[in-house]
Amino acid sequence: MLISKFINYIQKYEPTFVPSLILDIGSRDLEQSEEFDAIWRGCEIAAFEPTPNQYTICEDKSHRYTNIKVHNLALSNYVGKVDFWVTDGNIGCSSILEPIHVPFGSQDKNKIEVNATTVNAFISANSQLDTTSLVVWMDVQGHELAVLEGFEQIIKNVKYIHLEAAQVAYYKGHSSKESIEKFLTDNGFEFEFYAADGHPFGEGDIMARKIN
Repeated sequence: MLISKFINYIQKYEPTFVPSLILDIGSRDLEQSEEFDAIWRGCEIAAFEPTPNQYTICEDKSHRYTNIKVHNLALSNYVGKVDFWVTDGNIGCSSILEPIHVPFGSQDKNKIEVNATTVNAFISANSQLDTTSLVVWMDVQGHELAVLEGFEQIIKNVKYIHLEAAQVAYYKGHSSKESIEKFLTDNGFEFEFYAADGHPFGEGDIMARKIN
């Protein structure tokens, strides 16, 4: 399970913790949503995937579950249409940001237009969701800070976050590791960074928990 280290991180602090809602932001193939369901059976999960083909894959898989809902949206710090770069050689590198270099794949990329929203706007439009205790799994390829900014007041309800950060930018406008860490600190989180072995741009995982 890709989420195993994150689950261990959460359970180190709260062995019996169960989230009210999980946000799977940049789902790609719904795999992490399915893994979360295996840990917290039946927990409500909102998955977001803007890439058309990947959204179809996620939507098809979600029909096996009553608790996983997939949304064909990109998340950011604004609401509206946005250019989105689909990286054909490594679909997981697709992003709102234009790649400078696509690691572990060809450099083929295509620009499309997708719908974007913010977490705050999404939650406001879906007021039936229980947001008292949020877990966030984010894979947005350099757009992390904008997504975090889009939480607005909802950030106070986030208990645990998993996201990526790179030490060298490989997208135009790539969120710096320092800017992400400052946002987390300013919003009452403590965090740990785990560098990935062999990543050409020093990317790794940040796991954060709300402490105040």
